Amino acid sequence: MLPPGSRQRDLRGVVGSFDAMFDRRALSLKIVQAHGAYLWTVKENEKGFYQDIEVLFQPHRKLAGTSAPPMDFRRSSTVEKGHGRLDKRSIIVSSLLADYSDWPELAQVAHRWSGKVPMPWG
Repeated sequence: MLPPGSRQRDLRGVVGSFDAMFDRRALSLKIVQAHGAYLWTVKENEKGFYQDIEVLFQPHRKLAGTSAPPMDFRRSSTVEKGHGRLDKRSIIVSSLLADYSDWPELAQVAHRWSGKVPMPWG
């Protein structure tokens, strides 16, 4: 998208979506400096940030004498029926890592899940 040595482009209104092929921080910074936004897929083999996200979305237990940790989760799910099966897709979004992470202009992280739902007749 923005190869090294290329001229800076105005990316207002553009959202770049990437996987692990690039130097994420450097590219994220270039996109933000060009007034764009970015979306990264974080995979299990990327231990540090992946683990931060996993911990964030795990159920939290309230300890005796303490208040529950702040949660700002927003959730959405869909279930689609077709071809003799049910497919469920869910997403949970949070901005709690925005202040914790050193990613350039990080606003939210999301946990996405999809899978088949067993049918009562099969």
